[in-house]
Amino acid sequence: MKSLITLFKKYLSSLWKIKYLSLTSIEFYSNVYNKYSGYGFKYLLTLSTIAGLLGSTFFLYLNNHLSLIVNNNKTSHLSSNIYYILDQFPPLSYNGTSITMQDEEPIIIKNLNSERIIAIDINNKITKDQRVRIPIILSKNNLIFYLKSSTKENIKPLLLKYKYVFGGVPREINDEYLQLSLGELIKSIPKVIIYFFFPIITFFTFFNGLISAGQSVLLLYLIALVYNWQSKFKDLFRISIFASAITVFIQSILGLLMTKFIFYIWILQIWCNFLLISGFIKSQNR
Repeated sequence: MKSLITLFKKYLSSLWKIKYLSLTSIEFYSNVYNKYSGYGFKYLLTLSTIAGLLGSTFFLYLNNHLSLIVNNNKTSHLSSNIYYILDQFPPLSYNGTSITMQDEEPIIIKNLNSERIIAIDINNKITKDQRVRIPIILSKNNLIFYLKSSTKENIKPLLLKYKYVFGGVPREINDEYLQLSLGELIKSIPKVIIYFFFPIITFFTFFNGLISAGQSVLLLYLIALVYNWQSKFKDLFRISIFASAITVFIQSILGLLMTKFIFYIWILQIWCNFLLISGFIKSQNR
C-alpha cells in the first residue's frame, strides 16, 4: 500500500512539474520535441480527466450547499435570496399545459439586491426590450430562459414546456410546492453530475485540446517549410499537445467559476505558443 501511495505521489509531482514547465520553460518544449515519444494523447487525456473530476466536484459542492439550504434551512446569503424570491411567488393555477393566476400581472420578482430575476407575464405585457433583461419569464404556455453570453448581451431565449417542469397533472403552484420541487430536483442532481457533467467536461476539454494542438501544428509546419527543416508530424503534434493541454485545462476550470477569465486564458495561450515556437526553433538549432 505504501509503495502505491509513493508511486501516486511521484506521479502527481511529475505531472505538476510538467504543467509548471509548460508555462515557463522554452527548454522544456525543446526537450519534448527531441527526447519524448508518442503523440501526447495520454498527457492530454490525464489533464482532461482531472478537469472533469474537479468540475464535477465543484458542481457536487454547489448541489450539497443547496441541499442544506432547502432541506435543513441553513442560513446564508444564498438561502436568504432563495426564500426571499419564493416568498414573492403568487399562487398559480396549472391545468397540465398552461398557467393562470388571480393577481394582476405582470409580476416582477427580485432578489435581495433588487435585481430582476423572474417575471410572470401570462399575457405578454412586458416588452421585448424589457424581457431580455430578465433571466426567467413564466409565460402562459412556456418557461422562458434568457441566458447571458460572454460575446453579446443576450442570446436567443430557451423555451421549456411546463409539462417538463410540473408534469401533466393539474395542480396549484405556490411557494411551498416550489420549495418541495426544488428539494426533489436537488436530490437527483448528483447522478446527473456523475453520469453527464463529468464525461462532458472531460470530452470537451480533450476535444478542445486537440483542436488547439492542430492549429499549433499547422503553424509549426509552416515554420519548418520556411526554414526547410525535416520534422515528423508526430513530433510536431506532441510538442503542440503539451502547449495546448495546460491552457484548455485551466480554461475548463476557470470557465466554471468566472467567464471573465476567458480573456486571460487567451493571453496565456499566446504565451504558451511563444514558448512552443521558441522551443521548436531551439530544438532545430542543436
